[in-house]
Amino acid sequence: MTDPFLSEIRLFAGDYAPRGWVLCDGQLLPVSQYAAVFALLGTTYGGDGRINFGVPDLRGRVPIGSGASPSLGMSFFTGELGGFEAVPLSTAQLPAHQHTPTSSAGAKLFASTEQADEHIPTGGSLLAQGYFERASQHLIENYVPAGSSTESVALGGVAGQASLNVSDSGTGLPHNNVQPSLGLNYIMAVDGIFPPRN
Repeated sequence: MTDPFLSEIRLFAGDYAPRGWVLCDGQLLPVSQYAAVFALLGTTYGGDGRINFGVPDLRGRVPIGSGASPSLGMSFFTGELGGFEAVPLSTAQLPAHQHTPTSSAGAKLFASTEQADEHIPTGGSLLAQGYFERASQHLIENYVPAGSSTESVALGGVAGQASLNVSDSGTGLPHNNVQPSLGLNYIMAVDGIFPPRN
């Protein structure tokens, strides 16, 4: 197997970095000891550029190709971080849907089959069989008092309107945005061939 290029990154199933490699865990390396690697990376991944420089931190991250994405219409720059482990949804991201209100309220109209004995209704009075109490005065009895009728019927044709408020639901917690994965170690070569340009 040929020597790797300096700063080449590979996946490694072990729990340590082999000789000539370092874990891609964001650690800082001394410029004086790894001058050739620093010449390739600079401070793209951190460090002050005088005493130390950073290694890419790929813990819990997935690499993505740098450059302009023809499908996403986005550009990704070398060393740029992106993406979110958890995402809170906004109202604009929800699919179109409806909230169906429920109500136990209703309207019913009752009347009595008994003979009326009041001409002025009181609270809870029922319409009843009307008659002239005093024909000369044209007073018409149309009601029976509340609770006095034992023979009532429900009438149809009643319509009502109501204003309903649908209460908020949900807690606003972000949803997990992590793809199924398997933890392995990314390692970077710090001993190898300096990669020539084409």
